[in-house]
Amino acid sequence: DHSAAGIEFQAFMSGELTVTVSSDEVAFFTVYIDGKRIEERFEVRYGEKTLTLASFEGNYLHTVRLLKETESMNALSIFTEISMTGYIVDAPDERDFFIEFIGDSLTCGYGNLGDSSSTAPGGPLWQNVTQAYAFIASEKLGAEIRKTIVVCNRQKTQFFLVILPANKRFDSKLFASMMRTARVSFASAEDMQNLIGLTPGEASVMGILN
Repeated sequence: DHSAAGIEFQAFMSGELTVTVSSDEVAFFTVYIDGKRIEERFEVRYGEKTLTLASFEGNYLHTVRLLKETESMNALSIFTEISMTGYIVDAPDERDFFIEFIGDSLTCGYGNLGDSSSTAPGGPLWQNVTQAYAFIASEKLGAEIRKTIVVCNRQKTQFFLVILPANKRFDSKLFASMMRTARVSFASAEDMQNLIGLTPGEASVMGILN
Protein backbone atom coordinates (compact mmCIF):
# COMPACT_ATOMS: atom_id res chain seq x y z
CA ASP A 1 0.00 0.00 0.00
CA HIS A 2 2.77 2.40 -0.95
CA SER A 3 2.68 5.58 -3.02
CA ALA A 4 1.45 4.92 -6.59
CA ALA A 5 0.28 1.44 -5.63
CA GLY A 6 -2.76 0.38 -7.60
CA ILE A 7 -4.25 -1.83 -10.26
CA GLU A 8 -4.10 -1.94 -14.05
CA PHE A 9 -6.18 -4.15 -16.33
CA GLN A 10 -7.58 -4.47 -19.83
CA ALA A 11 -11.19 -5.38 -20.46
CA PHE A 12 -13.94 -5.38 -23.04
CA MET A 13 -16.68 -3.42 -21.30
CA SER A 14 -19.66 -1.16 -21.70
CA GLY A 15 -21.65 1.01 -19.32
CA GLU A 16 -20.35 2.07 -15.92
CA LEU A 17 -17.09 0.89 -14.41
CA THR A 18 -16.98 1.09 -10.62
CA VAL A 19 -14.36 0.18 -8.03
CA THR A 20 -15.05 -0.20 -4.31
CA VAL A 21 -12.26 0.97 -2.03
CA SER A 22 -11.84 0.68 1.72
CA SER A 23 -9.57 3.16 3.51
CA ASP A 24 -8.78 3.72 7.18
CA GLU A 25 -8.12 7.45 6.63
CA VAL A 26 -8.54 10.01 3.83
CA ALA A 27 -7.01 8.82 0.55
CA PHE A 28 -7.03 10.13 -3.01
CA PHE A 29 -6.68 8.21 -6.27
CA THR A 30 -5.75 9.00 -9.87
CA VAL A 31 -7.36 7.20 -12.82
CA TYR A 32 -6.06 6.66 -16.35
CA ILE A 33 -8.40 5.42 -19.08
CA ASP A 34 -6.68 4.20 -22.26
CA GLY A 35 -3.52 6.03 -21.23
CA LYS A 36 -5.27 9.36 -20.65
CA ARG A 37 -5.29 10.82 -17.16
CA ILE A 38 -8.69 11.82 -15.74
CA GLU A 39 -8.41 15.23 -14.08
CA GLU A 40 -10.81 14.39 -11.25
CA ARG A 41 -9.22 13.25 -7.97
CA PHE A 42 -11.18 10.34 -6.50
CA GLU A 43 -11.51 10.53 -2.72
CA VAL A 44 -12.30 7.89 -0.09
CA ARG A 45 -12.85 8.87 3.54
CA TYR A 46 -12.80 6.65 6.61
CA GLY A 47 -14.45 3.49 5.40
CA GLU A 48 -15.73 1.97 2.18
CA LYS A 49 -16.81 3.86 -0.93
CA THR A 50 -17.75 2.88 -4.47
CA LEU A 51 -16.13 5.08 -7.11
CA THR A 52 -17.56 5.46 -10.62
CA LEU A 53 -14.42 5.67 -12.75
CA ALA A 54 -15.91 5.83 -16.25
CA SER A 55 -18.90 5.13 -18.45
CA PHE A 56 -18.31 3.44 -21.82
CA GLU A 57 -20.44 3.29 -24.94
CA GLY A 58 -20.34 0.07 -26.93
CA ASN A 59 -18.38 -3.02 -25.96
CA TYR A 60 -14.77 -2.15 -26.74
CA LEU A 61 -11.34 -2.93 -25.29
CA HIS A 62 -10.14 -0.40 -22.71
CA THR A 63 -7.13 -0.14 -20.42
CA VAL A 64 -7.79 1.08 -16.89
CA ARG A 65 -5.20 2.16 -14.36
CA LEU A 66 -6.08 3.22 -10.81
CA LEU A 67 -3.25 4.56 -8.63
CA LYS A 68 -3.12 5.74 -5.04
CA GLU A 69 -1.90 9.35 -4.71
CA THR A 70 -1.55 9.17 -0.94
CA GLU A 71 1.41 7.64 0.88
CA SER A 72 0.86 4.83 3.36
CA MET A 73 1.70 6.97 6.41
CA ASN A 74 -1.48 8.96 5.70
CA ALA A 75 -3.86 6.14 4.75
CA LEU A 76 -4.00 2.39 4.18
CA SER A 77 -6.39 1.37 1.40
CA ILE A 78 -7.72 -1.84 -0.13
CA PHE A 79 -9.52 -2.37 -3.45
CA THR A 80 -12.37 -4.72 -2.55
CA GLU A 81 -14.45 -4.97 -5.73
CA ILE A 82 -14.48 -4.13 -9.45
CA SER A 83 -17.88 -3.99 -11.16
CA MET A 84 -18.49 -3.72 -14.90
CA THR A 85 -20.40 -5.18 -17.81
CA GLY A 86 -17.84 -7.12 -19.80
CA TYR A 87 -14.80 -9.27 -19.16
CA ILE A 88 -11.13 -8.81 -18.31
CA VAL A 89 -8.51 -10.06 -20.77
CA ASP A 90 -4.80 -10.79 -20.36
CA ALA A 91 -2.84 -8.38 -18.19
CA PRO A 92 -0.97 -5.52 -19.92
CA ASP A 93 2.64 -6.28 -20.77
CA GLU A 94 5.19 -5.52 -18.09
CA ARG A 95 7.61 -2.71 -18.85
CA ASP A 96 11.11 -3.63 -19.96
CA PHE A 97 12.82 -0.76 -18.18
CA PHE A 98 12.98 -0.33 -14.42
CA ILE A 99 14.14 2.69 -12.46
CA GLU A 100 14.89 3.18 -8.77
CA PHE A 101 14.66 6.50 -6.95
CA ILE A 102 16.48 7.16 -3.70
CA GLY A 103 14.60 10.06 -2.18
CA ASP A 104 12.69 11.49 0.72
CA SER A 105 9.15 12.75 1.25
CA LEU A 106 9.35 14.88 -1.91
CA THR A 107 9.64 11.67 -3.92
CA CYS A 108 6.22 10.71 -2.51
CA GLY A 109 4.76 14.09 -3.43
CA TYR A 110 4.69 15.43 0.13
CA GLY A 111 2.89 18.78 0.00
CA ASN A 112 3.40 19.18 -3.76
CA LEU A 113 -0.15 20.45 -4.34
CA GLY A 114 0.02 23.08 -1.61
CA ASP A 115 1.62 26.47 -1.08
CA SER A 116 2.81 28.53 1.86
CA SER A 117 -0.78 29.19 2.96
CA SER A 118 -1.80 25.52 2.97
CA THR A 119 -2.86 23.99 6.26
CA ALA A 120 -1.38 20.54 7.04
CA PRO A 121 0.73 20.51 3.82
CA GLY A 122 1.73 16.91 4.43
CA GLY A 123 -1.89 15.73 4.48
CA PRO A 124 -3.55 13.80 1.65
CA LEU A 125 -5.37 16.85 0.27
CA TRP A 126 -2.05 18.48 -0.65
CA GLN A 127 -0.22 15.35 -1.76
CA ASN A 128 -0.18 13.53 -5.09
CA VAL A 129 2.65 11.14 -5.90
CA THR A 130 1.57 10.95 -9.56
CA GLN A 131 2.53 14.65 -9.81
CA ALA A 132 5.93 14.14 -8.14
CA TYR A 133 9.20 14.12 -10.08
CA ALA A 134 9.93 10.40 -9.59
CA PHE A 135 6.61 9.22 -11.00
CA ILE A 136 6.66 11.74 -13.86
CA ALA A 137 10.21 10.77 -14.83
CA SER A 138 9.41 7.06 -14.83
CA GLU A 139 6.32 7.66 -16.99
CA LYS A 140 8.25 9.75 -19.50
CA LEU A 141 10.94 7.07 -19.73
CA GLY A 142 8.38 4.27 -19.98
CA ALA A 143 9.87 2.74 -16.85
CA GLU A 144 8.45 0.96 -13.84
CA ILE A 145 9.44 2.20 -10.40
CA ARG A 146 11.06 -0.39 -8.14
CA LYS A 147 11.60 -0.36 -4.38
CA THR A 148 14.33 -2.00 -2.32
CA ILE A 149 14.16 -3.42 1.18
CA VAL A 150 16.68 -5.17 3.41
CA VAL A 151 15.64 -8.28 5.32
CA CYS A 152 17.49 -10.80 7.45
CA ASN A 153 17.01 -14.23 8.99
CA ARG A 154 16.13 -14.67 12.65
CA GLN A 155 19.75 -15.22 13.68
CA LYS A 156 20.90 -12.12 11.75
CA THR A 157 23.54 -14.17 10.01
CA GLN A 158 22.08 -13.64 6.52
CA PHE A 159 20.99 -10.32 5.03
CA PHE A 160 19.20 -9.86 1.71
CA LEU A 161 18.63 -6.83 -0.51
CA VAL A 162 15.24 -7.38 -2.14
CA ILE A 163 14.14 -5.41 -5.22
CA LEU A 164 10.50 -5.54 -6.28
CA PRO A 165 7.86 -3.45 -8.09
CA ALA A 166 6.72 -0.43 -6.09
CA ASN A 167 3.13 -1.66 -6.03
CA LYS A 168 3.94 -5.19 -4.85
CA ARG A 169 3.75 -6.24 -1.22
CA PHE A 170 6.72 -8.20 0.12
CA ASP A 171 5.73 -11.80 0.95
CA SER A 172 8.09 -12.75 3.78
CA LYS A 173 6.91 -16.38 3.95
CA LEU A 174 7.41 -16.96 0.23
CA PHE A 175 10.81 -15.26 0.28
CA ALA A 176 11.95 -17.28 3.30
CA SER A 177 10.94 -20.47 1.51
CA MET A 178 12.86 -19.45 -1.61
CA MET A 179 15.95 -18.69 0.49
CA ARG A 180 15.53 -21.94 2.46
CA THR A 181 15.41 -20.23 5.81
CA ALA A 182 12.78 -20.51 8.52
CA ARG A 183 11.86 -16.86 8.74
CA VAL A 184 12.88 -13.39 7.58
CA SER A 185 12.08 -9.93 8.91
CA PHE A 186 13.01 -6.36 8.08
CA ALA A 187 16.52 -5.42 9.12
CA SER A 188 16.69 -2.76 11.83
CA ALA A 189 18.15 0.67 11.19
CA GLU A 190 21.05 -0.19 13.49
CA ASP A 191 21.84 -3.42 11.63
CA MET A 192 21.70 -1.66 8.27
CA GLN A 193 23.99 1.11 9.47
CA ASN A 194 26.51 -1.40 10.82
CA LEU A 195 26.34 -3.64 7.76
CA ILE A 196 26.19 -1.30 4.77
CA GLY A 197 26.35 2.19 6.24
CA LEU A 198 22.84 3.05 5.05
CA THR A 199 19.52 3.64 6.77
CA PRO A 200 16.02 2.40 5.81
CA GLY A 201 14.90 4.19 2.64
CA GLU A 202 18.47 4.57 1.38
CA ALA A 203 19.28 0.95 0.55
CA SER A 204 19.97 0.27 -3.12
CA VAL A 205 22.36 -1.67 -5.31
CA MET A 206 24.28 1.51 -6.17
CA GLY A 207 24.26 2.60 -2.53
CA ILE A 208 25.87 -0.65 -1.44
CA LEU A 209 28.47 -0.56 -4.25
CA ASN A 210 29.45 2.96 -3.28
